[in-house]
Order: sequence, then C-alpha cells, then structure tokens
Amino acid sequence: MSHATSSDTQKRVWTKYEYERSGPPREVLQLKTVEGDPPPSSSPSSSSLSFGPDDVRVKVSYVSLNPVCYKIMKDLPSFILKRPCVPELDFSGVIEALGENVKEEFKIGDEVFGFVDSSTQMKTGRGVLSEYVVLNRDCVVRKPAALSLDQAACLPLTGLTAYKALVETCKLAPGQSVFINGGSGGVGVMAVQIARHAVGPEGHVIASCSTQNVDLVKSIGADTVIDYKTTDVISYLKEHYGTSPLDAMLDNVGSDMSLYYACPAFLKQGGIHYRVGADMGDSFFTVVSNLVSLTLASKWPVWLGGTDRELA
Repeated sequence: MSHATSSDTQKRVWTKYEYERSGPPREVLQLKTVEGDPPPSSSPSSSSLSFGPDDVRVKVSYVSLNPVCYKIMKDLPSFILKRPCVPELDFSGVIEALGENVKEEFKIGDEVFGFVDSSTQMKTGRGVLSEYVVLNRDCVVRKPAALSLDQAACLPLTGLTAYKALVETCKLAPGQSVFINGGSGGVGVMAVQIARHAVGPEGHVIASCSTQNVDLVKSIGADTVIDYKTTDVISYLKEHYGTSPLDAMLDNVGSDMSLYYACPAFLKQGGIHYRVGADMGDSFFTVVSNLVSLTLASKWPVWLGGTDRELA
C-alpha cells in the first residue's frame, strides 16, 4: 500500500455482498467477511490488486439498487460476467485513503459519490455493494453540499442515462417538445428535470405515470402528465400531438414495441425515439432474442412495414 495515505495500522476486516452463480438475489447473494485491503473496482490497470497512484479508497455510506444490476445477476452467463461478482454500480461515501496523484484533487474525509460502469464490473467482477471500494479518480466526484449522501448515491446511473438520452443523443434545445414514458421511475424522475432545463420555459415536457404519481411528476417539471391507468397513452399522443408532433421521445417502460411502431403519428420526421429500461426476458437466450428484435426493428425498411423514425 505504498501509494496510499491512510490512518490504518492493522489488518482490515470488512464485508461485501457477492454472488458466484446466476439467479435472483434471494437465492445467490451472499454476505462475505474479508480480511485485508479491498481491491480496485476500476482503474486503467483494473486487473491489478494493488492500490495505484490514481486510486481512492472510499468507505461506502449508501449504494443505489438498480434494475439493470438485478438483470445482470439473474441472466448473464459466466463467459460474459466475471464471478464471484460484487453487484451494483453507484454509491456515496467518505474518502479514507488517497493515491499519490490524487492528493491535490481530494482529501481524506471528503464526502463523495461515484459510479462503476457495467462493462468494467462485468470484466472485473467488482461492483460497489461493499463496505469499502477502491476506484480510479475518474469514477469519483466530490458531493455537493446541497445533497445528502443518500440522495447523491441515487444520481449517477439514472442521471447519466437520462442525460445521455436527452442531451447527448436527442440534443434537446429550448422551445422543443419531448415525451417521457414512465416519468416517475428512477430514470424518469431525472429525465423530466433534465428535459425541463433543456427545453426551457418555452418548451413542452409531457410525461406518463400512474395515478398516485401525477402530482410528483408535475412538481418536478412536466407540463402535461398522462395517467396511464385511466388514459390510453398512444391514443392521447395521436390526438394531441398529431398535428404538432414531438421533437423527441424517451421510453423508460419499453415493455413492448407498440409505442415505437405508433410514433410516426406524433413524432417529427428526424425525431428520435430513445428506449431504455426494457424488460429483456427471463433468461440469457431471451435477452439475446430481444436484443436481436430491437436491432431489426431499428433497421427494418419502411416498405417492409418498418418505422421511419430513429430508434436509439
């Protein structure tokens, strides 16, 4: 541990959750007690078990539980996912040790939050549902004073997913209109707020949710909220946006492709239908089959019954 600055003088005993086979959490997840220092969860040399000069060690305070991690645990075979695997991707906590190259950027005791991307987790088997994590400096940022640690832990995966969809891919601009299907879920709550900021007061944010969440979704920035419990979403969009079509759509529900196939009736030519959060199935082979179906749907020519709107 030559690169670390830490007050520890004795061998560390700590705990982590991990799983060694596919299955639902109740069947495969185990709490393990470990002796010694935690290995890096991600770094340019993530195969190394040493604490590097660009690493930070964080004592974890909160971990966000995400559906994608449940699906990874349940469905991915060992030739794709390294096991044993520590689940989950985003967290918050307090810096406990610093590599030599990070001492000007952070200090011991800083409250931080961060994220390990799923591809790195699949390669290394090291997520963040653990008492301690060691991460490259690029995976960690200082927590804003306005946020509590539990709030910060919920931001990285859902916030980055919504930002990539609406800002980087759909390129929302002031005055535009956007529909967010599933506006009260993890990504949806982030997406409504990001969309509100991106389109400005002159733009229009439409979102769907269930009856009990209508007030919540309105309070975070939606101009129009469609209660899918009482209203057919596709029929509503056709009726209200058929003559003034939307600039973009974000589908956080994705239970089937019906919204995408119907979108030419209310999404502008050149508009993007961005799809996340799809139910990919109950087995690895179903996941592969559904991914193939999604790819075909996005490439299928209009003259063969395809949809002339971009599917991202």
